[in-house]
Amino acid sequence: MKLTPEQSRAARGLLKLPRSAVSKSAHIGVMTLIEFESRARTPTYNNRKAIREALEAAGVEFIAADASGGPGARLRTAQADTSAAPSLEQVRAGRMMAGLSQQQLADAAGLGRSTVADYERGARTPNAENLATLRKTLEDAGIAFIAANGGGPGVRRKAEPEAG
Repeated sequence: MKLTPEQSRAARGLLKLPRSAVSKSAHIGVMTLIEFESRARTPTYNNRKAIREALEAAGVEFIAADASGGPGARLRTAQADTSAAPSLEQVRAGRMMAGLSQQQLADAAGLGRSTVADYERGARTPNAENLATLRKTLEDAGIAFIAANGGGPGVRRKAEPEAG
């Protein structure tokens, strides 16, 4: 399976890893990762493989597109919280997979950018209403949340409707 820029961004979001940490672990330049994740250029096979292996070593598994959805990423191991609500890591990963800035997500959800930023860094805990709003906003942006069944929680692109 070929690693997509969206999967790379989502994996970093789940792991709370900055680009600098991934590029260091993958032994590539940070600009290579930036350009890959922004779709400015496609890195060589060896660099894409190094990015994938660095993220997998950090605890992510990648999900191929199938009938239930597009490509995605999830944490390798299940976590204690099995609630139906997305985790803050999933919200951050979903935002990153969708290619949204904190400001863009905040605007779409009707929240302040500092509120989204505080949630993502763990400085504040969202109330149930705000978490539901963030989930719906990201789902409307094409993100599906993966429950921690048989693995860790994650995100993926929603399945594309079949042309008919």
